[in-house]
Amino acid sequence: MKKVVSILSKLFVFFLMFISLLIIFSIKWALNNFDNLSIDEIIFHILGPLEGTESGKIIGFIKYSLFPSFVIAIAFWIILYFLLKMLKNKKYIVNVRLWKKKFNFLLSGNIINIFIKCITPLFLLIGIYISLNTVHFWEYLKEQNTNSLFIEENYVDPREVKLTFPKEKRNLIYLFVESLESSYFSTKLGGTMKNNLLKELTNLTKDNISFSNTEKFGGARSLVGTTWTSAAMVAQTTGLPTKLAAELTNDYSFNTYLPGAYSIGNILENAGYNQMLMLGSNAIFGNRRIFFETHGNYQIYDLGVAINNGKLPEGYYVWWGFEDSKLFEYAKEEIIKLASEDKPFNFTFLTANTHANEGYLEEICETPYENQYDNVISCTSKQIMEFVDWFKKQNFYENTTLVIVGDHLSMNPDYFKDENYERTVYNLFINSAVNTNDIYNRQFSTLDLFPTTLASLGVEIEGNKLALGTNLFSGEDTLIEKYGYEKVNEEFKLKSTFYNNKFIYNLKSD
Repeated sequence: MKKVVSILSKLFVFFLMFISLLIIFSIKWALNNFDNLSIDEIIFHILGPLEGTESGKIIGFIKYSLFPSFVIAIAFWIILYFLLKMLKNKKYIVNVRLWKKKFNFLLSGNIINIFIKCITPLFLLIGIYISLNTVHFWEYLKEQNTNSLFIEENYVDPREVKLTFPKEKRNLIYLFVESLESSYFSTKLGGTMKNNLLKELTNLTKDNISFSNTEKFGGARSLVGTTWTSAAMVAQTTGLPTKLAAELTNDYSFNTYLPGAYSIGNILENAGYNQMLMLGSNAIFGNRRIFFETHGNYQIYDLGVAINNGKLPEGYYVWWGFEDSKLFEYAKEEIIKLASEDKPFNFTFLTANTHANEGYLEEICETPYENQYDNVISCTSKQIMEFVDWFKKQNFYENTTLVIVGDHLSMNPDYFKDENYERTVYNLFINSAVNTNDIYNRQFSTLDLFPTTLASLGVEIEGNKLALGTNLFSGEDTLIEKYGYEKVNEEFKLKSTFYNNKFIYNLKSD
C-alpha cells in the first residue's frame, strides 16, 4: 500500500507540474499566434466546437505547448525520482552562504518530499495567475460586474424598422476575405507597406465605393467582440458584437449562437431570397453553421459538401479544408445555379488562404516577394480580381451588388511594424444601387456594414440605423463618430444585461 501511495503521489506531482507548464506554454503560444486575443474569444472557442480547426494550428499547439510541457514535466519527475532514491534513509547537512552569513540545512528524502508536495501546487497557482494576468482576466471579471446601458440605449431593433425593397429586388454576393486589411496597400495609397500587395484591388477601389477613415484608402475599425472570424461575420450581418454572458443560466445553450439577434439573413429570407453560405473549411467550426442556418436558413456548402458531391476525394484536407482557388471555382458554379432560379439570391462566402500566421501559398501563386505572407496576400488580390472580372461578364451583373470585405484584422502579431498606424478592415461595394461622395474621413466599424449592405441593394431604411450599425450611404453619424472609438470599445467590454437577455438567452421583454 505504501508503494502504491508513493507511486500515486509521484504521478500526482507529475500531473500538477505538467498542467502548470501546459497553461503557461499554451498562453504563450496563443499570444504568438493570435493578435488582439481577448477573453471572450478564448472562451468562445473553448466552449464551441473545435472540429475543422486548421491542422497547422493543432500541430503548432502540440509542438510548442503540449510537447515541451510533457518533456519538462517528465524531466522534473525523473530528477525527483533519482534525488529521492539517492536520499533514501540518508541525511545530509548542506552549508549555504547567503548575505555573508552561513546557513546549515538538513537535507533528506522526507524533507524533499514535503518540499515538492508544497511547491508543486504553488507552482500551479503561480502559473494560473500569470496566465490569467497575461490575458487581463482580472480586468475582465471587473468589467463583467459593471453593467452598461450603452447597447440598450443605442440599439435599433431591425424588426421594428420599416424596410422598403426596390420593385425589382437585387441579388447580393458577399465575399468575406480572411484578414483583409487596408494596411496591405502601399504607404502612398494609405496603407503601411513598402510594396503595394493589393495591386489588382487598387483600381477597383478607386473606381467603386470604398469607405475610408482617412483621405486615402482606409476602412472600418474592429471593435471588441468582432475580432475573430465567427464574431466578425456576425458583426457584419447583425450589427452586433459577440459577447459572452459571465453568468450562465438554464436559459443558455451552447448549441445556439445569438438566437435573439435579427440579421440580414433573416431580412432577406423574409423578402423571398434564396441564400447560401460557402466555406472552404468545416462550417461547424466557430458555430458558423448554427448561426447561418438559424439566421436566414442558409444552404451550407463547406468541405464536407464538396467531398460528398464528388468535387474532392474522401479525406481531402488542405490548410483549413480546400484552397481558395477551388472556393472561387465552386462559388461561380453555385452562383450560376442560384441566378437561374426565379428568386433573388444572397450568396455569401469566405476565403481562408490569408489566415495568420504565414498564410497558405498555393502552387499557382507567383512569389515576387521574400515574405510568404506578402505572396499569399498578393495572390489573393489576383484571385479576387479574376472573380470580379468573371462577375462583370455575367447576365445577372446589372441587378447584383458585390460586397468585398475583410472579416477582421490580421492575427499575425509580428507582421506589422508601424505601431502608430491605424489598421482598418478593407471594404468595397461594386455595382451598388446607391452612391455617395461622403466616403473619406469616416469613423466607422464593421457593425455599420449591416445596414450599409442593405442600402447597397437599394433598400430604403427608415432612420438609416439597424442594430448598432449606421447606413454609411446616408451620412448619418456612426456610433464611433458620435461617441469615439475608445468610448464604444470600453462600453462593449462591460456587461450588458440587455444584451444577455435579448440576444443570448432570447428572453421576450414584457
